[in-house]
Amino acid sequence: KVLFGKAHTYEEAAEIIYRTYEYYIYRYPQKRFHGKTANQVRQEALTANTPEQYPIAPNRRIERF
Repeated sequence: KVLFGKAHTYEEAAEIIYRTYEYYIYRYPQKRFHGKTANQVRQEALTANTPEQYPIAPNRRIERF
């Protein structure tokens, strides 16, 4: 229901969007963050003097243009 919910009202759509954001921020470990969630990376950055860098990998398909 979180990622592929069907909404029939505005309130249901807003709830699905909120749950999707919550999922990706708090529960979805990302490869580019070395298996950490976005919230874990943010919390570490807020407490560190020099936060760890997670550069975005180059996308060769986009760079051609």
